[in-house]
Amino acid sequence: MSAKTFTALEQIETKTSQIKALTILAQGSHIEELNSEDIGHFFNTLTDMTNDIQNSLATLNTTLKANK
Repeated sequence: MSAKTFTALEQIETKTSQIKALTILAQGSHIEELNSEDIGHFFNTLTDMTNDIQNSLATLNTTLKANK
C-alpha cells in the first residue's frame, strides 16, 4: 500500500471517529440548552470533517487509479 493510500485511509478513519464522537456528544446535549452559535459551530465542524473525508476519498481514488 502506498504512503498516499495509507494516509488517506488513516484520515478517513480519524475523521469518521471524530464525527461519531461529535454526534454522540450532541445527542447527549439538551437541545434547549444550545444557542444558535453552538448549533452553528456544530454544523460547521461537521461540514469541515465531511469535506476532509471527501478530500481523502478523492486522494485515495486518484492514487488507486494511478496504481492500476
